[in-house]
Amino acid sequence: MSLQLILVGIIVVGVIIFLTYFKIFHKPKKLQRIWDQIKRGDIRNSIRDLRTHIIKHGGSVDAHALLGECYRREGNCNMAVVEYRHCLKMKGKSAILSGADIREGLVDCLLRLKKDDEALG
Repeated sequence: MSLQLILVGIIVVGVIIFLTYFKIFHKPKKLQRIWDQIKRGDIRNSIRDLRTHIIKHGGSVDAHALLGECYRREGNCNMAVVEYRHCLKMKGKSAILSGADIREGLVDCLLRLKKDDEALG
C-alpha cells in the first residue's frame, strides 16, 4: 500500500469522526444553552440565536419548539402557534421539550387567541 492512500484514509476517518461528534454532541449542547437562556428570561437574545441556528443548521424539532416557546413567553401567540404546529408536523421528537409540552403550549396560545374550537381539536 502506498503511504498516500493510508494518509488519505486517516484524513477521511478523521473528518467522519469530527462530523459525527458535531452532529451528536455540539448541536444539542448549543440548544440546551439556549433553553437555559430562555428559562432565565432572556427571550430577545434567544429568539435571535434560534433564528440564526435554524438558518445555519436547519430547523430541527428542538429549534422550532424552543422558538415557539420564546414567542409564547413573549406574548406573540400567532408566531408561537406556527412554530408549535410545525414541530408537530415534523418527523422526530424533541429532546428538550416533550410532545405534551409542545401541545400544551399550542393549546395555551390558541386559548389566548380565543380560538377555542381549534384548542379542543
